[in-house]
Amino acid sequence: MAIEPFLTVGKARDGELVSIDTQNSGLCDLVCPFCLRALVAVRGQVRIHHFRHDGSTCRESKRPLFLIPGWDHFNLSLPASVVDELFYQTSKSYFPSYLDRKPSLMIGRMERYGLIEHGYRGNWQLTDTAQVVTGMLSLSKFDPWLRKRLQERLCEKRGLVAAGQLHPAHYQVEASRQEQILSATLYLFELVSADGATFYKIGRTLRNVEQRLAEVSRDMKLMLHVPIQGKILKAIEGAGHIEKYTLWKYRASLLAIGRYQEYLQLMPGDLRGLKSELTRFENSRDAFNESEVVIASGKWTNEGRVPGPTRDPG
Repeated sequence: MAIEPFLTVGKARDGELVSIDTQNSGLCDLVCPFCLRALVAVRGQVRIHHFRHDGSTCRESKRPLFLIPGWDHFNLSLPASVVDELFYQTSKSYFPSYLDRKPSLMIGRMERYGLIEHGYRGNWQLTDTAQVVTGMLSLSKFDPWLRKRLQERLCEKRGLVAAGQLHPAHYQVEASRQEQILSATLYLFELVSADGATFYKIGRTLRNVEQRLAEVSRDMKLMLHVPIQGKILKAIEGAGHIEKYTLWKYRASLLAIGRYQEYLQLMPGDLRGLKSELTRFENSRDAFNESEVVIASGKWTNEGRVPGPTRDPG
């Protein structure tokens, strides 16, 4: 999970914001949306592909406002002691019931952070937010949980920009990131090597899924030095926003293959569970509302760009 802010979009000459995913490593024809300094794309042997400044880094690009809770990280900016307590309680049972060990200390803190509530039997139980932290929330419930918060982030930043309390590029960067996330297709690939190994990949793409499968199969062939046979098990349009949480939820099955991430080693029962959960999510999710359509379609760029400062001394 990302725990520090990275600049993942750059600004083109025409004002369009461009994702790091479209760039090769090295100096590129993009500038920082905040200070307009030239950017260098950093890819390859790094955990998070990002841009760095060609020179000193400006203050605005280092602010943690970039980080989206439920996407970039799953501790949701909670105190470490609270997160530890959540994991302690949920390690004892799958069911989201909360057994209080520290009535004078922890219950009050959990309530204040919106992590516990009274269940229908009167006992404490974990809220959806708490279950996101531990990875216990179903994909079907995570979908509206994150989408609501994405819209709240946009509203908040739009208001702060209008009030002159936030650099205009913060709203533009947020909208651009959400467009990349919401408009992507979520996929689940099965990959079988010639030597009999079977593994899986969860990811998202803005391109044709068949094309993406061919790229993944090629990358694995080069990495493992054996032929790879790939198959699409699931492809869900407009579902890129659940990619990171799915990987968090199934983190016990993560498989590192060189520098490549987002691979899973699944037993047959676990695979059936993942496919079933993806199907339930696909069948139960609500269509994007009007505001989400504006973001996912890129129409937010027609709202008009408020010009920022020509230069920021950093």
